[in-house]
Amino acid sequence: MTMVPRGLADLIDSCEVAAVIADTGLHGTPLVVANHAFSRMTGYPVSQIVGRNCRFMQTGDAAATARKRIHNFVHDDPAMQDQFIVPYTRRDGTPYLNLLHLVKMIHPDHPMLVLGIQFDITSQSISELKRSSATMRYHMRLIEKLMLAEGWSLEPATIDIEDSLERVALCAS
Repeated sequence: MTMVPRGLADLIDSCEVAAVIADTGLHGTPLVVANHAFSRMTGYPVSQIVGRNCRFMQTGDAAATARKRIHNFVHDDPAMQDQFIVPYTRRDGTPYLNLLHLVKMIHPDHPMLVLGIQFDITSQSISELKRSSATMRYHMRLIEKLMLAEGWSLEPATIDIEDSLERVALCAS
């Protein structure tokens, strides 16, 4: 049984940026919370997302490499947050690149939860991504406050779209 802190699902759902929570204590680390922004980005209704791992939207060899890195981060890496670029496929079959920012949320009495903040870097302009990043930083402060009050620990998320896109550009060149 997933222990999502009281109010967290509502707070995630109020975010204008795609966000999900996965439970590492459940087999396959399925999503236990997905917001409507994530549903809009992927084309899948929330009812078809919750209970599944995002792997079902990740296709191709590049996604396999990203999945391995994500698995290592979640299960073996002491770091509390990291970013990944993952090829995704929308429900209608349209491919896109997802900038995935993962934040581990730790509680001494519960399995780790992982917050996934996601940006479609294929179809959004840089100015849209910057606005989304600023919005998410605001929501992250609220999430951090709620989680700390409930006895969870997490590092403040360092979501820097400009830095992320600069790293993407360097990798592409």
